Amino acid sequence: MYFPLEWFERLGLSNGQSKSLYISNRNNLNVEILSELDDELSEDAKEEGKNAGKGKGTGEGLDQEKWGELLNRLEENTGFSNDFMQTFEDIAPNSQVSDRYIHRERHHEDIVVKEVFPTIHSIDKPFEEILQQAPENLNDFVERNEIIKRYRSQEPSEASQLTVTLENKKTQSNFGPLHFPPEERQRFFDSSLPDDKSQQLTEFIQKYFNYDPNEGDLPIATRELYFQNLERLLYTFSSDSTYFFLDFYLENLNKEDFLNNALYQAGRLDGSKTSTELLFALERIYEIQQRAWGAYFDFENVYKKLPEEKKNRLRVETLRRVDERYKSVLEKKGIENFESIEEKYLQRRYEIMEHIINNTPDGYRKQDALFEQAVILWQMGLQKEDEVKKQQAISQWQALISQARQQKYSVSSQPDFQNLPHLPLLEALIVNYQRDEGLAKTQRERQISSMLMQRQSKRLEEKRKREAELLWPKD
Repeated sequence: MYFPLEWFERLGLSNGQSKSLYISNRNNLNVEILSELDDELSEDAKEEGKNAGKGKGTGEGLDQEKWGELLNRLEENTGFSNDFMQTFEDIAPNSQVSDRYIHRERHHEDIVVKEVFPTIHSIDKPFEEILQQAPENLNDFVERNEIIKRYRSQEPSEASQLTVTLENKKTQSNFGPLHFPPEERQRFFDSSLPDDKSQQLTEFIQKYFNYDPNEGDLPIATRELYFQNLERLLYTFSSDSTYFFLDFYLENLNKEDFLNNALYQAGRLDGSKTSTELLFALERIYEIQQRAWGAYFDFENVYKKLPEEKKNRLRVETLRRVDERYKSVLEKKGIENFESIEEKYLQRRYEIMEHIINNTPDGYRKQDALFEQAVILWQMGLQKEDEVKKQQAISQWQALISQARQQKYSVSSQPDFQNLPHLPLLEALIVNYQRDEGLAKTQRERQISSMLMQRQSKRLEEKRKREAELLWPKD
């Protein structure tokens, strides 16, 4: 059974059955600053255990106001992964999940030291301001990764000043339109899927990001890079939810990597089709971060019920440290529960769709942005029991349905309108919803939400089969 993004209504396992969750992974679509950015398979993360017995680096020469908190996290967490047991107990006996997935490397210290929730720090800022600040934020991100890398590699006697040199390599779109037919793209993405994501991004950027961001195949190739390769399914294989929470955090690890680079490129290429594709991917990242906060708020109750023995497991201690780290962040923002943070993320996603609607060239994927914005309005209405928001969503969908009928849209004539196939069923549900009353209306409301949730089912099943063959083959 597979859960799309809208799954997060308290996940559980029963009868030993395996489940999986569609979840996006992070990337770093960066052209102008090409540096060794840490991926989930980063070299410094692989050295966590090796460095546990070594002395730690120094922050001498660094801006303590800017980097003091990071240095404190490094001091407190470097080597902790060697002090706790890493076990794989309570695995579901009928799990169909590959052993390669279950026993994959999980970079516990990176989960704690870096950012599982990079989006929270600027969640109260207007989206336009975030786009404007993207170049500066990207430079800070690269500097931070370099500080972590050097800290972990130094002996106490070295105690030398840490300095960071950022190299800006500006590129121009001077190769004309990209010709990248579907069959060639599929071969490229299939062959690179097992590679770590940083390598995939670097290769893609070096090969293709000099091409025109509007004409040719760069926009759709950028879409497929993210949704085919950098986005992954998350599988559950145990009734112990701490495994799932840890893997959820791992998949969210360094979302700032994608955020900083994609925001930078979306701003740099604003008003282009490639920028539009980056913004759709960014909206998905914010949605996944929104869901991940559900795991965060669930963990406290899960932890209280764990036997003391399990609290000594590495995965549980990692989760506990993440929980402690973000408490102060939430307190400063006045956030006390999942509902209040969900409201902020829904608003951010709405703003991203609004930016696409107002800036995409020649109406490119504007209908999808309007559709997704209506989905967000619908979710806002459900969260607050706000009938006005629900009606706004319905009116926006009805306008799209009317436009599609009048202009005789078809999948072949509108290949970039991804939600076009879902309009007929949605129309039927809306008609009945507006006629229903009382309990029947509530039930129809649930049907609309379920239909929206299941839109990705076919694509996710295809992704599962592809990953099983290319990424997680069974021995």
